[in-house]
Amino acid sequence: QVEAEVRFTLGDVYAKLGRFEEAHDQLIRAHDLRKGISGETDRSTLEAQFRLANVLIEQGRFEEGEAMLRDNLERRRFLFGARDPDTLFSADAVGKACVSLGKYKEAEKIYEANLALRREVQGKDHSNALNTQHKLATALSRQGRTPEALAMMQEVLDKRRDQGDEMTCQSAMNNLANLYHEQGEIELAEY
Repeated sequence: QVEAEVRFTLGDVYAKLGRFEEAHDQLIRAHDLRKGISGETDRSTLEAQFRLANVLIEQGRFEEGEAMLRDNLERRRFLFGARDPDTLFSADAVGKACVSLGKYKEAEKIYEANLALRREVQGKDHSNALNTQHKLATALSRQGRTPEALAMMQEVLDKRRDQGDEMTCQSAMNNLANLYHEQGEIELAEY
């Protein structure tokens, strides 16, 4: 049990440092240990699988990461329900994998469904709901649906401003500016 926790923590730290190969090695071992101790359906085992899948995505191993994330999402939905916070994070991660693979329409559907659940469970102005809304806007922009994406990102920015969280507000401004810049709207990007 202790070794599994240490390896999980090391893998998480390595991932945050961008040292994905080392993170991968630690998280595989943590996942295997947790699975042996607690079983495949234990929350801690599923969290190790989730983190490992995200490291695979960061390593550019998109198909492998997507498959693992989909498995993780299905297990969490079955065990904990669609409204469980961990399940909601897994759904967003599957959407991110789809975007990485160029599956923008599929990502859009995933984000739309997850945004509706987040708003229902957490409230429309909850930070996680706003994060999912931003991800949905990104999927729309990748499909060339810029006006919809801009409107969504502007809404996220406005809500972040209302919340007064300077860091998330700055991030929302950067995201919106990047989209304006991609559209050649340099003056609006600088605003």
